[in-house]
Amino acid sequence: MERYALFCREIFAEVLNMSLIAGVVIVFVILARLLLKRAPKIFSYALWAAVLFRLLCPVSISSQVSLLGVFDMIAGESSNVIGSEYLWGDIAQIKYPEEMVSAKELNLEMDDEALRIQGTLLSDSVEQTSSETVSTTAEVPVMALKALMENLAYIWLSGVLVMLIYGIFSYGKMRRKLIGAVHLRDNIYLADHIASPFVIGLLRPRIYLLSSLPEKEQEYVIQHERHHIHRLDHIVKVLAFTALSIHWFNPLVWAAFVLLGKDMEMSCDEAVVRKLGEDIRADYSLSLLSLATRQRILSGAPLAFGEGDTKGRIRNLANWKKPKVWVCVLAAVLSIFVIAAGAVNPKKSQVPQLNFGDIYNRETEPAGKDALEAAVSAAILEQDNSGVSDGLFHCESHIIFDTESTGVVLSAEGGEHKQQVTVYALVLNMRFGYSGAGFHDQGGSHIPTAITFEINEAGEYTLVEYWLPKDGAYYESSIREKFPNHIEEEVMDTQKYILWQMQDCYHQAVQYGDVDTDTVVGGLLEELQHHLVANNSFVSNERIYEEAHDNYAQYRELIYYGKYTLEYCFKEFTKGGQKDLRGFLMASFCRDIMSGFGEDMMADMESANGQEWFDILYQIAGSMEQRYTEDEMQNDYPIFQMVLEVGDGYVPEAEKRTEGTDEIDWQEIMKRYVDQEKKRQYGN
Repeated sequence: MERYALFCREIFAEVLNMSLIAGVVIVFVILARLLLKRAPKIFSYALWAAVLFRLLCPVSISSQVSLLGVFDMIAGESSNVIGSEYLWGDIAQIKYPEEMVSAKELNLEMDDEALRIQGTLLSDSVEQTSSETVSTTAEVPVMALKALMENLAYIWLSGVLVMLIYGIFSYGKMRRKLIGAVHLRDNIYLADHIASPFVIGLLRPRIYLLSSLPEKEQEYVIQHERHHIHRLDHIVKVLAFTALSIHWFNPLVWAAFVLLGKDMEMSCDEAVVRKLGEDIRADYSLSLLSLATRQRILSGAPLAFGEGDTKGRIRNLANWKKPKVWVCVLAAVLSIFVIAAGAVNPKKSQVPQLNFGDIYNRETEPAGKDALEAAVSAAILEQDNSGVSDGLFHCESHIIFDTESTGVVLSAEGGEHKQQVTVYALVLNMRFGYSGAGFHDQGGSHIPTAITFEINEAGEYTLVEYWLPKDGAYYESSIREKFPNHIEEEVMDTQKYILWQMQDCYHQAVQYGDVDTDTVVGGLLEELQHHLVANNSFVSNERIYEEAHDNYAQYRELIYYGKYTLEYCFKEFTKGGQKDLRGFLMASFCRDIMSGFGEDMMADMESANGQEWFDILYQIAGSMEQRYTEDEMQNDYPIFQMVLEVGDGYVPEAEKRTEGTDEIDWQEIMKRYVDQEKKRQYGN
């Protein structure tokens, strides 16, 4: 049942997102219709293609030009609430309310077994929670949102069902009226019990006329309905009704359904007048009046001759004149622009998805890289070395935001054709000197870089240009001039990627020097402890963290060691007893590193001490092992996999002391964990 509820919430969230985007496009289409008021209605009718696409298709392509891009200009780059990224991204907090609590896809809607597994925590935490009043109000935001989304999803499904039942019932009622219809010719039939001529059927559409319809009016009606069939309007009408059924809760979609029907009929009227001549307008209008149907606009089928805004259609026919060529050209250009810009998403900044494996599970040798990556690495190192031997280890870490092929160029010699490609990247190069047990940073640079290569027929890369931004006041303007617009802001946010790239370079330095990282990490931890004790930085845990994080190079270096710091700390925690300053610092390093790699579900977990934090982490890792395959753990949760590997055979103190007893309310302990995660996401 819970899986079904989750599925409903996910589908409803996707529909909400599509409806929100389509609503924006509908507004633009309505505005465009005003500009096209005096143009042939076929152009207004064509605009609705973008709306139908948005309402029915859950995926879209990206483009530099999009109507949704207007929201970025309104909201500014810092806003992700009303900006376009909110519109075309998933409404994650609605679609996956659990993701507010945990990283990636860890679902905290735990069944009894998962709670039991995750519950074996320190008895210290039990004593602490027993002395506290467990706040149920902290659970309200996520749980209430989840319940609200679930209820709304069921209401939405009920509405869809009602709409579809109504459509099917109306169709069946109409089909019953056609019993006894007489074939006239081709796909045209005569019937007695219908109010107005119409087209019905999808694969083999038929035209049904009133038996009493005068022969003169038959020609107008047949031309009208045949034009509908020729344009596949009978299919468009069904698609429009389907979209309305899915998005019944959106008033803009109802407005779109009404206006689409009007534009469809008016454009069809104009097509008949163009074909049969202006002189028929008076008789045609009289036919519209006499055959005006009172059928509700909700119907998805059939296409009735007299349906829609009869008064508006007659007025449109009275004002109709053969359009001038330039009017049609301008209307066509505007329509094409609105359709294309409304159907695509703005091209978003290229945000690289960086993870643990990008550093520690990849091939670092050129032979293990693809040709472009190897060429970029070689170019960066060549630029940094400058042919001078300084006895230092040079390494680099780069993030490619975009590549741009400059096409095939004609070589000056022999008419040989070669291709060029430009790589837009954020480059960190570092130099390390080795002494004692470890190495030391000897400088480097972190800067947006554009590298252009020429590629010959053998697929070999030759450096053509290594571009660096200008210094000083021209730094930002030179980047904006050189880099594509959609990545310039992202690539200038160097602090966003510095930690990942520093860890990458430190990993290379460790591998190059075969460094004993346990010795180095342990030494740095001792130095940091010494400094904190000497400066009496023991006001609170928060004060200790701020003091260490902001003022001491040892803390930053321990973060840069990344995986190696985690391994050292995890091994120390498995020895037990890490409840002092040392344990608190180790937990702090681990939290920061895990957060940097996106595995931050334990990043801000409040705990009495470092050992308690690790024991909770270990139990959650164990529960994840029960839910995911080994490959999934390795690929999606590598740090939790590391916890299990390092702690193989480890038994937390709480489990040792309470084995075989039922004294602990594990569900309440997990509630404490969930409360803290929600507080982190929502605040107090």
